[in-house]
Amino acid sequence: MWNLCGHSGICTFVLCVCVCEVKLIASKGGVPGAQAGNLAFLIGHSAPEDADPVSKRIEAVVSMMGEPKKFFYCGKLGAGLAAKISNNYLSGTILLATAEAMAIGVRSGMDPKLLYECIKNSTGQSWMLDHVTPIPNIVPTVPSSNNWKPGFKTQMMIKDISLGIEAGKLTGIAPTMAEAALPTYEKAAADRRCVVCHPLLCCYTILQAIARPLTLL
Repeated sequence: MWNLCGHSGICTFVLCVCVCEVKLIASKGGVPGAQAGNLAFLIGHSAPEDADPVSKRIEAVVSMMGEPKKFFYCGKLGAGLAAKISNNYLSGTILLATAEAMAIGVRSGMDPKLLYECIKNSTGQSWMLDHVTPIPNIVPTVPSSNNWKPGFKTQMMIKDISLGIEAGKLTGIAPTMAEAALPTYEKAAADRRCVVCHPLLCCYTILQAIARPLTLL
């Protein structure tokens, strides 16, 4: 396992379970999960056992913030972090790809709602499409349909993508998708709109598609 436990930008917290004993635990679920008390936890420890008091204390503490069905005991120290970095690698790159794909379709003359339904019922369907679809007034609960309600900051996406790139290089995997996405997120982070709004605003392409439709069909 690579050593990222001391990384200053890491989006995790260290849970103190007793004096001189710590376990690195990564949480996921973002602002909505925290507000609802159903965060998921990727835990760098074995599953709880009566013979392991540390595991029972971990379980007791994380149960205050999440649901047991969302507790993933990943084994050794650092494994939970590896799972989180892998997940965020996917979510960050898929988010950008979703916005670009929707922009291409809209600028080609597709009705946004019909385009969404086409993708949702085809191989391009994803959690990002359903929960943060970038075009307003298609899915009522997503940020774009709620005045881009602030949530996960764009600057944090840079951190997650950068960690994915670092982890890829440390494990001998070429992080081509993350390296391609990072410059777009860096550009977006400098945009004043992304300071106070949802990071989906970093996907300029969708805004441009709506503002300046270009019919190709």
